Parts: sequence; C-alpha cells; structure tokens
Amino acid sequence: MFLLRKPSDLQIRAFITAQQQSDFSYSPVGITRTPAAQGYTMDHNRVQLGSGAQCFDAAIAAIREWKTLDLGWVHLFSSETPI
Repeated sequence: MFLLRKPSDLQIRAFITAQQQSDFSYSPVGITRTPAAQGYTMDHNRVQLGSGAQCFDAAIAAIREWKTLDLGWVHLFSSETPI
C-alpha cells in the first residue's frame, strides 16, 4: 500500500482484511518454481556478503528482523510477522 501520508493502524488492518479474500493480481502464480516460462525473463542476481559462520548468522538475523525493508521511507506494519 503506497500512500502520501502514514495510514493509521486501523486503516492498515482494514486493508489487510479486505485483501485476504482477493485473488492474486497476476495470473502465473508459482512461475518461479520452474525455469522461466516463454515470454518471461528470469532476473537472478547474487552478491557475496562475506564468508563464515558469523556472516551467515548476521544475514539470518537481518532477514528475520526484516532489515531488507529498512529504507527510511518504508514502514513495516508488523515486524513480528514470521518469514
């Protein structure tokens, strides 16, 4: 949900509730489970963050804490949502 002003918790909950009964907004659900279908390009990128157990553990912690969405202009409604 992209808005010019921060929505209230009530607005966010109402939006989520309304979306729970909606169909996906795209038709090829599950398309990334197999090689790229005709007409689609698979965009796959990798970046090595480092190596070793300490780096791996830090990456896991960052994913669990939703740090990939910590952009300053994005607000995660519920950071306790499991991955």
